[in-house]
Amino acid sequence: MTDDDVMVTIPVIDFNAYNICVPCDRVQDEKVVKLSKQLADTFSTVGFVYLKNHGISEEEIENLRDKSKSFFDEPEEVKFPYKRPADGSSYNGWVPVEAEKLNPKRNFADLKEAYNYSPGPDFDQDIVEVKGFTKTMSNFYEKCTDLAYRVLDLMAIGLEMKDKDYFRKCHHIGSNENTTTLRCLYYPPLPENSDEDKPDQVRCGEHSDYGSITLLYQDQVGGLEVQTCNGNYIPATPIEGTVLVNLGDMMQRWSADKFLATKHRVLIPKEDDKKKTFRQSFAFFVQPDNNYRVCPINGSNKYQPITSTEYLKMKFTQTY
Repeated sequence: MTDDDVMVTIPVIDFNAYNICVPCDRVQDEKVVKLSKQLADTFSTVGFVYLKNHGISEEEIENLRDKSKSFFDEPEEVKFPYKRPADGSSYNGWVPVEAEKLNPKRNFADLKEAYNYSPGPDFDQDIVEVKGFTKTMSNFYEKCTDLAYRVLDLMAIGLEMKDKDYFRKCHHIGSNENTTTLRCLYYPPLPENSDEDKPDQVRCGEHSDYGSITLLYQDQVGGLEVQTCNGNYIPATPIEGTVLVNLGDMMQRWSADKFLATKHRVLIPKEDDKKKTFRQSFAFFVQPDNNYRVCPINGSNKYQPITSTEYLKMKFTQTY
């Protein structure tokens, strides 16, 4: 890490003026403009930001954390019927440990497991072994949807678009034409000497997210690192009461590189006590509508038009 990296910090922005408890039509224009400028400045440099006073309670976050932990604690034979389809026909379901490799250049798959949820008839039925898990995910999904739309509003303003609802109109989150997903992530404790057997393995390989924006809720264990403009990594230390927001590849394409989709990773901890500690997080991956063709809003040809579905298929081919 260089001296320049030490000076890089992920800003904390107070979102109280536009949080999900405040009716959108009652927010003063000057407060909206101020927030949009703060986000635009951050997304054009660091690419990550902490939002405090966002409106989702710690109780709701803790409830989902407890439910998801109960699911991940179940034996594999219990989780297997809920496995994500291998043919890619759905993004929903359980993803086993070492099923993904987000950085294809690494020798070993990621040491994590996950459960993906988005609304739909196949995944709105409760998981029998963890009563209330699906309902808890559904409620949390709705809250994240509201928060995501507000962030997208501010990004449209920050990009000086005439219509601040532009991004809302091509993100029908929760509908059949959109694959925005809530992902519960679980990083298990490391078995003894596992780092010696697989020295190149990480909990989550270096990558940028694929969609528009991501809302990330961390526990206090930490481990997430964010790449700086120098190519080095700095810690994204958990801050209680905040949600960490970052941009995905589709938003970078939309903005013609004005906004950055920053790479990030989760390494294996070096400290023995942290190696024996599990880690949890929730990521709300916001995607444009499946068939919406994303191209630079400034009219340039910096990126060729591509749909969310086309881009996801390309990235998932590399990941699985």
